[in-house]
Amino acid sequence: MFPFQLNDGTWAAFVGTSHQETPNPWPQPGGGKWPVSLARAPALGGPWTRFNPTDPARPADAPCVDLNGAFSENPIVSRRMDDPTQFQVVIDDIGGEARGFAYACSADGLTWARASPVAVPGGVRTPFGLLPMTPAEVAARRLDILAYGVLNTTSLNAPNTSLQWLFYSQTEEGWENFRTAVVQLRW
Repeated sequence: MFPFQLNDGTWAAFVGTSHQETPNPWPQPGGGKWPVSLARAPALGGPWTRFNPTDPARPADAPCVDLNGAFSENPIVSRRMDDPTQFQVVIDDIGGEARGFAYACSADGLTWARASPVAVPGGVRTPFGLLPMTPAEVAARRLDILAYGVLNTTSLNAPNTSLQWLFYSQTEEGWENFRTAVVQLRW
């Protein structure tokens, strides 16, 4: 469970579980076994109830949030750098760990866009979160970022993008190693 404060001062959190039983009692699109749903609370200390946007009186019937076909684990929410009233989430994309992680946005923290994959060389076992780079950090690392060869000057300075520190673990030779990387997100 990862709580985050909504714009109205109340709280929300992604909550999830791993359903390993067969057959899966909560089949999701794509057959994933890691569905997540949202819970809400008036204060961080609760009381917490599942968020059911179609029938608030029936929280037990709350639908799962399909960020990526029910392969979501450890969703970590933060505010978007370009608009702090909006939200972003990094997701351990169970089906895509060898490629990277998944990323989605929300205007209100309750309705989420479908997640997009973000490639990271060597893959991402567990993303721990994103932290926007400051203008001073971008300036100090500009030449290194350009030398890496993924971005050119035009894409580095493109509108609707943000360079962010990604904190994550990566599996190497059976061990999970903590890593940081710089990723560029676009919206």
